[in-house]
Amino acid sequence: MTSYAALRNLLRSRLVLSPPEQPEDGRVLQLFHNRAQLKKAYGQAQDEIHRLRDRIKLQEGATARVRELLESLEERLAVPASGLQALVHYQLRGLWGLAHSRIGTLVRELAAQREELERRTHAAEQNRLVFEEQQKRQRALAEAERNNADVRIKLAAVQQQFASSRAWWKYFQRRALQRRRHAMQAEQVAAEADLHCAREAVEELERSGSVEFPGLSLEARRAINRVAIAYAQLIARRLAPTQLIEPVSNAMRRSEPDYSGAAEGAALLAQMTQIASACGIVQACGGSAVEVKQISDRLREVARYEGDGATVPAADSLDAVLWAPADAPAGLSRANVLRDDLWDLEQLLL
Repeated sequence: MTSYAALRNLLRSRLVLSPPEQPEDGRVLQLFHNRAQLKKAYGQAQDEIHRLRDRIKLQEGATARVRELLESLEERLAVPASGLQALVHYQLRGLWGLAHSRIGTLVRELAAQREELERRTHAAEQNRLVFEEQQKRQRALAEAERNNADVRIKLAAVQQQFASSRAWWKYFQRRALQRRRHAMQAEQVAAEADLHCAREAVEELERSGSVEFPGLSLEARRAINRVAIAYAQLIARRLAPTQLIEPVSNAMRRSEPDYSGAAEGAALLAQMTQIASACGIVQACGGSAVEVKQISDRLREVARYEGDGATVPAADSLDAVLWAPADAPAGLSRANVLRDDLWDLEQLLL
């Protein structure tokens, strides 16, 4: 009977059977992960190959065009008339490149000089500020140390008085000393906190160091740009009598010589001589610092800027200095080098 009851209870009971846990195979998961990474790397490599192939095709096309230009130039140079036209074209471009490089050299030299000056000034100012701040924090630290020492001495005196008032008839005196001791202990905690803050301030100043040089100031960049504009305008004025400014601009707008017009060899040779003389004029402009300064000072008086952070003046504001009137002598350039961007001036300015 007992066995029958046990069997019936067993059948009535709810048994939940779960399959045995399957051990997780970490190696299989790692293999899948590695496979995904390899597929991703393979796809990136394929994309890079396609990009490189496209760049090679573009480079091949550019090389083919350059080869065609060289072959065409060789054919033109073989003919005296077209050969002289090509020489004049590239000499005009060389004249433009000479003026462009002279202005760029001036801008770089002025920027280097002004940066060195402002860097030294910045370093001296930072040293002064750091020294003053260091002295201020050292004085605060010394004051905190003296205050902390005074509080400690006073607390020690109160502790000694409290210890000597153990007799029962000094009960009220001991109560007063106890209240005073509590106040002095609170004052000592405050003094130690002030001392800790003062030490942290001194250490923080030592860790911070000096402020890095922020670069050329706004006024320095504006001044350098005005000098560059004045120098570019001086070159244009000196070249105005040669009547070469317009041919130079036309040559810079064309990558190839213009063979459409018929020109005599003598005229082309005369123009080449004139270009050589103009190159000497451009080089001689480097010794005209006084005249450049005069133009720059006048530009400073009339220059207007479109924003507080702008470094290049508005071209229209410089017309009073750069633009010569119609009845001006032939030696003056009737052009605004900033508005006309004659020597690619915008690319050179800071």
